Amino acid sequence: MFAITTRNKLRSRRFAVNMLWAWRRIRRQLGRTRGMLAYTTGMASLTEFVTLSLWEKEIDMFLFMSSEDHLDMMWNFRHWTDSFWSMRWNPTADEFGEWNNTIFACAAAGPARTPAYPGPGYLDSGEVSEQLKPLLRQIMRPEGPQTVEAHAVIGRIATPAPAAVWRLKRALSPWQAGPGMLRFSVAVGLGECMLVAIWQRDGAEPARALMTQVTKRFPSSWTMRFQATDFEVGHWDQLRLRDFGARGAADGAETVIVPTRAQPSSG
Repeated sequence: MFAITTRNKLRSRRFAVNMLWAWRRIRRQLGRTRGMLAYTTGMASLTEFVTLSLWEKEIDMFLFMSSEDHLDMMWNFRHWTDSFWSMRWNPTADEFGEWNNTIFACAAAGPARTPAYPGPGYLDSGEVSEQLKPLLRQIMRPEGPQTVEAHAVIGRIATPAPAAVWRLKRALSPWQAGPGMLRFSVAVGLGECMLVAIWQRDGAEPARALMTQVTKRFPSSWTMRFQATDFEVGHWDQLRLRDFGARGAADGAETVIVPTRAQPSSG
């Protein structure tokens, strides 16, 4: 499993309606896309739109990105967008809560097992047909995934009422200017909010503290700590995480992330 986040900064508020229309099409397509585990979208402002999608394998994600519907939307973004940023994140064992009764539990790979990919979700060239290889050449890499010196907490918090959105933003506002914080965003969606908090270098401890606070205040939330990878497109207000440098093979490269249904609570 791996995550893809995007941030789209519009040139003007007048394009907000266009983005909402595009989102509606993309959400409908994601809902019927094979290999897509979960997704959410949110508005940080009338000119800032953020998305999160969780995927099982790269091939499913890239086939979605290469579809005509998605390419049509990206063409329109060229006219609406001031800046665009997309990042691929590898998961860690730090996960709190559930997403629609699903958890993404970490199970250590046994010594006799060979992971199907050099890292979570990365393509094996043997899986790709000859017809698709020219299209997917950029992700059929022989080396393992490279991580960079940045961590993030990415989350989905159920906010069924406007008051819950206000309480969430108020509770998390002190974190925006915390030590080492690079970027922080709470984006409001349809009955839910999306959280993205990014630290440079080792953000494991503050990440866990943030996840603990979110879970305590909003028990129906889901959060996970992710590590940035070398798969990055564009920039977030001139920030490019790849500039921090690669760390080599991804942390937890021998860890397999599998989606499992949460057990019903006894209470």
